[in-house]
Amino acid sequence: MSELKHSRKRRKTRYIIVDLDKIPELKSGILGLHADKLIITNTRMVVVEEAKTLKKRDLDQLANTIKELKRNRLSSVLANHGIQLPNTEPVGILHCQGGSVDSVVENLRAKYIRELKTAIYTVNCNKHLHILLEKLLSK
Repeated sequence: MSELKHSRKRRKTRYIIVDLDKIPELKSGILGLHADKLIITNTRMVVVEEAKTLKKRDLDQLANTIKELKRNRLSSVLANHGIQLPNTEPVGILHCQGGSVDSVVENLRAKYIRELKTAIYTVNCNKHLHILLEKLLSK
C-alpha cells in the first residue's frame, strides 16, 4: 500500500529592494532626509534605516521617509522610475549594526510610533534583520 505524502511548498515572496540613496531626486535633498532602503512586495512596504550606532538623526530619516510614503509624495518620485507602491501602511526598521540602542533612542522610537501610527522595529544584527524581514514580508 502506498503512502501519500503531502508536501507543503513554501511560497517564495517576491520583493523589490530600492536603494533610496541612488535616486537623484532624493540624493539632491528635494524631499529632505530619507532612509537607506525601501523593500516592496505586493502587500507590504518596509523602510530600513541602517546605522553603526543609532542616533536621533537616524530616527528622523526613518520617520521622514514614512511620512512621505503616507503623503504619497515619495510614491510619485518612485513612479517616475517605474516602481509602483502598494496601498498599505509602511513599516519601519532601525538596523543598528553595532552597540546597543540607548534609552534616548528607545524614547524617541516610542514617540515616533505614536506620532506616525505605524510599527517601528529595532534590530541589532544581520540575522535578526533577516528573520524580521521574513516575518514581515511573508504576511
